Amino acid sequence: MTTRELNQETAQLGEINEEAKARIRSMDTNTRVRLWMALVISSLFILLNAAVIFLIWNAFNADISLLREQLIQNNQRLITENVFMSLIGPTVVQVGVTLVAIISYLFPKNSG
Repeated sequence: MTTRELNQETAQLGEINEEAKARIRSMDTNTRVRLWMALVISSLFILLNAAVIFLIWNAFNADISLLREQLIQNNQRLITENVFMSLIGPTVVQVGVTLVAIISYLFPKNSG
């Protein structure tokens, strides 16, 4: 909602004192900042997870190439089950923590 739209809403509601207008503008600004922060956090989250997926993909392709050329044995692979789980496990936890952070920031608990 732009300032112009906000002023139109204020005019429709009738006389509102300056303190109420300031509170309305403050809430509007607060909402915009919360949404912007959620967008920034979500963007960082997506970029970091894409980097992890890219790393796993490249390491897996390197494993396949080295196995095809018989330069390594199956037990010498770069991406083992433990490596895979140590990369994917924290990513799943990160999803949960990120969602909790965004939700608690966008929808704070009212105290009182």
